[in-house]
Amino acid sequence: GQAGGQAGGQAGGQAGGQDEGRSALYVAMARHADDAYGRLDKEGQTIARRTFVRLVQFNEGRANTRRQRREDELLAAGDDPATFAQVIALLVERRLLTAGSSAGGPERRLDISHEALLAGWPKLRQWLDEHRLDELVYRRLSGDAEEWQQNHCRTDYLYEGDRLRAAERWAKDHAGALS
Repeated sequence: GQAGGQAGGQAGGQAGGQDEGRSALYVAMARHADDAYGRLDKEGQTIARRTFVRLVQFNEGRANTRRQRREDELLAAGDDPATFAQVIALLVERRLLTAGSSAGGPERRLDISHEALLAGWPKLRQWLDEHRLDELVYRRLSGDAEEWQQNHCRTDYLYEGDRLRAAERWAKDHAGALS
């Protein structure tokens, strides 16, 4: 393993060598990720899928990037905490996610281990395409709820009218996604 990676870098100067090396990396990472995902049951796969999507920063007009989150922010209300912990442990053990602690406290921060997973894992690209809009709505609602709490739960920060009805419809349709 380790020495082979250094020898592979020598070919980068040849025409196309770097691209071939990158696609070989993508194929290897995708196989590794698919293998880890395949070890999970249906509930674990749902948690893994949602976790990966939440750990992506959607960028308009340029490639998506990794986005660190606290582990406790990724646990949804409908998740079994023990199953969630097992899924995260497997993904960290298989080096698909990295876990560290935030500078401000003991909460572990999770991150996708390598940018190459965003481009090179077809399953993740598919999830991002399928769940992008819902995830952006979730993030807006979460941010608005946090702002309401930071402002001492004042009623003038609450949704009203059409905005409230739209949020209620989304929450009803996505109850398992809420944390």
